Amino acid sequence: MRLPWPPSVNHCYGHTRHGVHLSAKGRRFRERVVALLGRREPLEGPLRMTVRLHPPDRRRRDLDNSLKALQDALQHGHFYHDDCQIHELHVFKSVPHPPLGEALIQVEPL
Repeated sequence: MRLPWPPSVNHCYGHTRHGVHLSAKGRRFRERVVALLGRREPLEGPLRMTVRLHPPDRRRRDLDNSLKALQDALQHGHFYHDDCQIHELHVFKSVPHPPLGEALIQVEPL
């Protein structure tokens, strides 16, 4: 499945004295993912996830910094019940896809 480039964890969540909250950027990303997923029954049981990240440009980025937003958005969109179902995870950073970047996701039962 082809998803938009996810915001980093630093841009996705904000902190206040009352705790952690989803930022406007994080909310927009989550809404786009939910719209792309449509209505579906969540996957059950342990899962294998493969993620191929195509950044929007050549700037340096930590590979794992985008995973939290992706996994949380998939859970919120009822793709699976909980991201703790992911027992095997493969992540690859690939060539940039300007101007917006993208994330290619494959999820299958173990």
